[in-house]
Amino acid sequence: MKRILTLIAISCTVIAQAQFNPNFRQNRFNALLLNPAQAGANEYSEVTLLGTQSWVQFDGAPRSLTASGNFNLKHNLGFGVTGHIDQLGPTRSSRLTGDMAYHLKLNESWKASIGLRAMISSIYVDLPSLTTTVADDPYMSQALVSGTLFDVGFGGLVYSDKYYFGVSMPRLAQIKFMNVDMQQYVDRRGFIAYGGASFDIADRMEFRPSLVGRYITSYPFLLDVNAMFTYDEKYDFGINYQLLNSVGLVLGYNLGDQLSMGYAYSIPTTTINRVSFQSHEIVLKFRILNQGGGARSGRSQSPRFFN
Repeated sequence: MKRILTLIAISCTVIAQAQFNPNFRQNRFNALLLNPAQAGANEYSEVTLLGTQSWVQFDGAPRSLTASGNFNLKHNLGFGVTGHIDQLGPTRSSRLTGDMAYHLKLNESWKASIGLRAMISSIYVDLPSLTTTVADDPYMSQALVSGTLFDVGFGGLVYSDKYYFGVSMPRLAQIKFMNVDMQQYVDRRGFIAYGGASFDIADRMEFRPSLVGRYITSYPFLLDVNAMFTYDEKYDFGINYQLLNSVGLVLGYNLGDQLSMGYAYSIPTTTINRVSFQSHEIVLKFRILNQGGGARSGRSQSPRFFN
C-alpha cells in the first residue's frame, strides 16, 4: 500500500507542478500565466495560443495547450482570461482562470501593478489504465477524481520600458480528490519570482535576458534562463536553459505590429535523453492595437520581453 501511494504521490507531484503553472520555454509569451499582475501591462490587448509537446516518442509524455487573452482596459485596469489543458501519462487536467490588475504610475519611468486571480480546475488520474504487477489490484481499480476545484492567487509587478520584476503566488489551495485522501502526499502551494531587461547592444539589435524561478512545496526548485536577441524589431533568436532539465533554441518572427510567431526546440539534459531527444513548442500571438497608437507609437511601453 505504501509503494502504491508513493507512486501516486510522485505522479500527482508532477501534476501539481503542471497545475501550479505551465512550464513553457517561451516565457515572453506567457507572462500572464506567471502573474495575474501582468493583466493590462501592455499598451494594447492581445490573444495568444501556445502549445507544447515534450519528450517526443516517450509514452505518456507531457502535452499542453493554452489559450489566453490579455486586455488593457480603461482607468489603469487590466483583465486576463486563460484556458489550459494538460496531459501527462494517465493524468488529464484542465483549468480556467480570470485575472484583474490595477496599474499605478510611480514616476515618469516606472509603474507598479497588483493582480488577483480566480480559478476553477479539475484533475483526473486514470489509474485503471496503468499496468501493474498485481492482477485486479483494488487500489488501482478506480480513477482519482478531483471534481471541480476552486482556487485564488495574487501577484505584484514593477516595470519600466527597460526592466521588470514580478512575484506571484498563483495558487493557494491544496489538491483534493473526491474519492481518496491525498493531503499528506500532495501540496501545490508555492511562488514565482522573475525579472528581466532589454538593452540596445548594436544598431537595430536588442538583448533581452530574463530569469524565472519557481518554488513549489516538496518539489525541486525550478529555474528558467532565457537569453534572447531581437534584430530590426522583427527577428527573435536565443537560447533557453531550464536548470537540471533541458537546453534549447528559441526562434521568433514579428509580422508588423499585430502578429508574432515563436518556436522552441529543446533537448533534455537528464537521463530522459536515453528515450527522447526533443521537445517542441509553438506560439501565435495577435495584438489588438488601441486607437491612436500601436506597439511603436512612442508611448511608454512595458518591456518587449512580454510583448
